[in-house]
Formats: sequence, C-alpha cells, structure tokens
Amino acid sequence: MSFWSRLWPWGRKNATLELFRELFGANLSKSGEPVNWATAIKVSTVLACARVRAQGLAQVPLKIFRQEGDSKTPALDHPLYFLLHSRPNQWQTSYEYRETLSLHLDLAGRHYSLITRGVGNAITELLPFPPGVVDTKRGSDGTITYKVTLDNGQQIELAEDQVWHIRGPSWNGWQGMDAMELTREAIGLAISAEAQHARLFKNGVQTSGTYSVEGILTEPQHTMLRKLLIANHSGENAGLPMVVDRGAKWLSATMSGVDSQHLEVRRFQVEEICRAMGVLPIMVGHTDKTATYASSEQMFLAHVVHTLTPLYARVEQSIDAYLIGRRDFERGFYAKFVAAGLLRGAMTDRGNYFSKALGSGGSPAWMTQDEVRALDELNPMGGEAAKLPKPTNVPAPAPKEDAAEAAKRAQLHDATIAALQREPAPAQIHLSQPIHVEPAQVKVGDVNLTVAEGAIQSATTVEPAQVKAGDVHIGESQHHITVQHPAAQKTTYKRDPKTQELTSSETRFE
Repeated sequence: MSFWSRLWPWGRKNATLELFRELFGANLSKSGEPVNWATAIKVSTVLACARVRAQGLAQVPLKIFRQEGDSKTPALDHPLYFLLHSRPNQWQTSYEYRETLSLHLDLAGRHYSLITRGVGNAITELLPFPPGVVDTKRGSDGTITYKVTLDNGQQIELAEDQVWHIRGPSWNGWQGMDAMELTREAIGLAISAEAQHARLFKNGVQTSGTYSVEGILTEPQHTMLRKLLIANHSGENAGLPMVVDRGAKWLSATMSGVDSQHLEVRRFQVEEICRAMGVLPIMVGHTDKTATYASSEQMFLAHVVHTLTPLYARVEQSIDAYLIGRRDFERGFYAKFVAAGLLRGAMTDRGNYFSKALGSGGSPAWMTQDEVRALDELNPMGGEAAKLPKPTNVPAPAPKEDAAEAAKRAQLHDATIAALQREPAPAQIHLSQPIHVEPAQVKVGDVNLTVAEGAIQSATTVEPAQVKAGDVHIGESQHHITVQHPAAQKTTYKRDPKTQELTSSETRFE
C-alpha cells in the first residue's frame, strides 16, 4: 500500500466536509430549492441521466494499445493497462472508478484524481477526489496548482503532474463549468414540482380550505377543531366522510393535480433535464406513443453516437495527454474504448454485416474470420482464418492444364491454322461447341475463328444455322464444320502466367 493510500480518507468514510460545503454553500434556485449534486441526484431524471452515462462509460473495455506501423495490439506490458482496464486503486475496480469519474463530470463539470508513482516514475495508482474539496488556481506563468482539503481539515497543495484533471465543457479553457450551476433552474423546478405533488398526495385535496361554523370559537375550541380536522381528514384519512354540527360547512380552495398541471410540468421537466445533460429521453424510460420498435432501435444507436462517443473521446484524449504522456504517445501508445459491443444489432443484421466484411457479394473483404470470432469472444483458428478471404460471386480463373494437354491442344490448333493458311479450299475444323467465347473462358493456346455469313459448308452434329455467323471456339471434339476460305479470321489468346492478364492477336486470312 502506497503512502497516499494510507493517507487517503475517502476510501474509508464519507467526505463530510465536502457534503457540508455543497449543502450549505449552494445558491437557491428561483423555485426556492437549493440545487447541488446532493439534492440534484435525488431527482429521478438526473439520477437516470447520470447513471446511463456512467454505465455507458464504465461497461466498455478501456485498453492501452500500441501501434507499430499498420499493426495495433493491446499493450499488456504498459503500466497503465492494468490500472485502467482492471484496478486503478486498492478499493475500486475499473468499472467503479470510471462510474465515479462520469458522475463527477456530469454533476460537477470536472474530475480530479491523485496520481501516485513508483519506480521509474511509472503510475501505480489513481485516487479520485470529490470535486468539491479541490480548489484550482492558475498562476501568471500558466501553471496550474491544486489545493485539496482533506476530510480532517488538512490542506495539501499538488502540482499539475500529480493530478489527473478531466475538464467538462469549459469557458476559460482550464476549468470545467459548474454543471449544477448551468442546470440549476431546470432541476430546481423539478424538485419543487415533485415536492408539491407529494404534499398533495400526503394531505389530500382538502388540506386547504375554510371550515365555517356559526358563532364565534374560543381559542381552545379553535385549536381543538384544527387538530381534529388534521387528525381525521388529512394524510391517510383524506377523503373520509366528515360529520359536522352547528351548521358547519367546508369550502374547498385547493387546486387538484389537473388544475395545477403537475403531470404536464413534471413531464416537461424530464425532457428539459435530459436536454441539459445530453441524454435522449428514451434512455431514461421517457417515451411517447409515436415511438416504434424501429425508431427506438435507432435512438439507442444515436445514444452511443451522440452521447457516449463524445464522452469516450474526452477521456481518451485526456489519458493520452496527462497519463500516457508525449514520450510514450510518440512511441505508439494510446488509450481506446472498445465500444463495438454497444453497436451490436439483431442476429440478422450482424450476419449481413459480417458477410460483407468477409467479402460476400464480390466486395473486397476488410475483416478476417478470426477478427469476426474475436467480437464474440471466440478463440482464433489461425491459418486461412487469419487471412483476408477472397471475394465471393467472382468467376474463378480457368484451371491450369498440364504440359501434355497443352502441347496436344497447341498441335491441333497449329494444324488447323496451317490448313487454313495453306489451302484456299474449304478447311475442316474441329470444334467443341459453337459459342461466343468470353475472355474469362479462354485458355492459353485457344483459337477463336470469326466465321462470316455463308462460310460454313457442312457440319456433322451442329447445324450450319447454329453457327452460320459469329465466333467458333476450336477445341478437342469429334464435332467439325467446314469453313469456306477466306471468310475467317483467327484470334489467338495468351494469358500472362504472373499477372494473369489476357491478351489477344488477330490474323485475317486473305
């Protein structure tokens, strides 16, 4: 245990000094309610907004990576990896620490943690301060110092390199603006509306009015009658039948919840607080009747993109600047929240995404099978699974012929072409089928004859009408046609064995 861990009071008991300062040092809102983190967190909407942001920051793995060239790998040997990913101090897990960090940013606009260092100046612990006990000062030379009031009243002064200071939105650039000061009126109105609504239910709708009797009551009679009414017709007894005498009458002067539009005010304050804290109302359970399953799904994704991603970027860049430092950052170390899990959709959507990532539909692949497996915490398979797959739905290259088959084919083609060139008389040509040959179907050594109209004399199996004009692919077959010279043109195809590029040359027989 480090010296600072033994000195630190907040791991063992509440910071009562900070609570005293927050409760009694806060300014009243226009609604008459004091607003600070201690009172604001009791408003269900503030609690829900702060919680959903804190859980979004805490549940995503936070890792230190090392980039070397194009390769990015977790830096398990870096001192900060264990602190940020697992346990930043002796009494908090990484989840709990980041949850506290987020609450500080949302309810105070700033977070402070004491940085303790060990051998070689390596960071060994991160100890969070309650924001209310830290007084930040900026000197004329631009340096920032932090004066911390401990729970026992002792004050210590810390330098910049001893404190990890994360700022919320800032006006002057070195201090985060007080979040409760900015949202004081919205939260104060919510507190006041909730209190008034609670009083209505506590006392009933007949807690305020006039109980009129004939004659004049003495002071003891007045006191006794008042106690009688409160005891028998308020709180749990509100609404019970009232027995009156002496011509007494009850003249109600109380507004109902509908009259004072309590529900409408409270609904609006939910939206107002969500707007101030940057959280979509649906994330705190506030929806309207127009929301559908599809629209809700898109809102959940919008929460990740517009609410959590800016928070991730704020913390990541602060880690890079103040914890990792320039030296290690230039060596390729950086912090990253791995938020891919939050963007998981339905199984069908994930299947379609992974299919395209693996190269289906002919598109280039950008993920390997092992990378896809890692997203579901499956072990890598290695081998071909670690390589980018080839796109599907793409015609496969023609199979390679062995040397004997290639030589036989070339001999047949050479004999056929020699006959065409030597004899003006019709030449008999062997063919496989009368087709128009696509380049992808052509093999090295193939010959394509462009046969003109009327050049075909006869055919054994293929009717002349089927090949009277067009391309004829010469191959090894018993089929043959007789071509009248000179109405033929030879196209010879060659394929580069290295680049697989197909080239052709044409010869017209005259």
